[in-house]
Amino acid sequence: MQIKIGRITQDLADYFQDYVPPITFLDQSTLEGCQLAEPKEDFGNFPADSLHGIDWTSKGVNIRKESFWKGGQVHLDSIQAYAIRLCREDGFQLVFDDDGANEIADIVAIKDAGDRIIFRLVHCKYSSADSPGARIDDIVEVSSQAVKTCRWLHDIKRLAKRMVQRDRDRTQMSQPRFLVGNAATLQKSVRIAELSSRIEHEVIVVQPGLSAASASAQILSVLGSTDSYLRMAAGCPLKVWCSV
Repeated sequence: MQIKIGRITQDLADYFQDYVPPITFLDQSTLEGCQLAEPKEDFGNFPADSLHGIDWTSKGVNIRKESFWKGGQVHLDSIQAYAIRLCREDGFQLVFDDDGANEIADIVAIKDAGDRIIFRLVHCKYSSADSPGARIDDIVEVSSQAVKTCRWLHDIKRLAKRMVQRDRDRTQMSQPRFLVGNAATLQKSVRIAELSSRIEHEVIVVQPGLSAASASAQILSVLGSTDSYLRMAAGCPLKVWCSV
């Protein structure tokens, strides 16, 4: 068994030696082998006044608890549960819990707004401490997730197919992923999107561990580069839900 593991490891090493994977960093610089290409322009900081601060404690949310569904139970005091509630309040006709390995986003929401159809991807992350602050690690991972998964917005049919399959897999565990709407609602939304002249994308990162009042220049720089990437790759600005 050890020989087999060693052989696989060596095969992977040989593969990556021949086909060097490019690595894109949050500042949009790219490393390929020993060649580092830095962006020609400074993306600038995310506007501090665009941070949407929420008093999570007053909403009954435990900012250390991320998942709506975990351990065979629904957690109504979780960050995702409140983000789901906000999607409902915003009038989304479809709200989908996609949390888990290989997710599109923690929450996928779709709304027919009449003059446009809106596809919203929400990425949530728990706070690393009991109180909000300006911890860079709290924001880096969730920003990376937003960058990595925005590609789903380019192929709505593929996104819908993936959602239906993941719901089938989850339903076997008794908790459906469709929290508002169903598979029929999803297919109707896809048909409308195919005929619509205006499709709007939203990508939201949710991190109550970040305090809007004390966001550092380093954090705003990470969010700024994420925002610039999303504008370029998905045609939408980044939205941030954090703490007051």
